[in-house]
Amino acid sequence: MAAPLTPAEARRARRWEQAQQEHERKLDAITFDEVMAMVTRAWNSRPLDPEGWRCVAATARMVERSRDRVLGIEPEPITTPEDTLREAGISSKRQARYQRRMSSLLAGRA
Repeated sequence: MAAPLTPAEARRARRWEQAQQEHERKLDAITFDEVMAMVTRAWNSRPLDPEGWRCVAATARMVERSRDRVLGIEPEPITTPEDTLREAGISSKRQARYQRRMSSLLAGRA
């Protein structure tokens, strides 16, 4: 059976583990050269694939997610209009009435 770690050894072990995790996160991140290769490929494939720009957009999203993962940024939660109204204390019955009224106004049946 191994002897228990001293407090100093435990701190060193924690720091080592955190450094390893940080290193692994950085390895998961896509490099700038890889991004440029993907964008160049998409640009050059335009005559063959007119919708090749979807690849560029997907690459941009991938780079953003990768950067956020490296920096440890959590994505913002999506807030719906219903959530905002609920937080303001407006009941779902009142929300439905308002939506029906707006729909009829927009349809020209006011």
